[in-house]
Amino acid sequence: MKLLVANIMLTSSLLAFNDAQDRVLKIAKNMGTQHGLSYTLMAIVWKESSCGLHRANYISGCYGVGHIRLRTYMDRHHIPYTFENQQEAMRLLSNVDTVNLREALVELKYWKKIHKGNTTRAIASYFAGTKWWLGIEYAKDIKKKRNQLKRKGY
Repeated sequence: MKLLVANIMLTSSLLAFNDAQDRVLKIAKNMGTQHGLSYTLMAIVWKESSCGLHRANYISGCYGVGHIRLRTYMDRHHIPYTFENQQEAMRLLSNVDTVNLREALVELKYWKKIHKGNTTRAIASYFAGTKWWLGIEYAKDIKKKRNQLKRKGY
């Protein structure tokens, strides 16, 4: 019984977002709704950046609420890979949530198309690229977070 109570308390505390995090979740939900990916996008920003609290992973080169890979962003938009362009792209991805979330949606839709509509594999590829099988645990965690957000009424 104690374990059940502790688990419920832990789950509840994980969903106690501050105002800034709520704002990020609302933007993600609104942008994702148009593509049927609202809760998936919300779960990704929760997992990747704690809904905007941790906007950079310098080791992996990922930035913003959806932790978009800098190199992928620059290649997708044909931006020359210069120091100045990298700095500007990092600033944009880190500070403009709508830009970052638009890129996250592009990435999710790309992988969904590659995997012929298989959302689990698309989410796994969002994390692991072409080696989607390495992202299965990530996809399971996103599904769990998505369900928690739905149950909580976000």
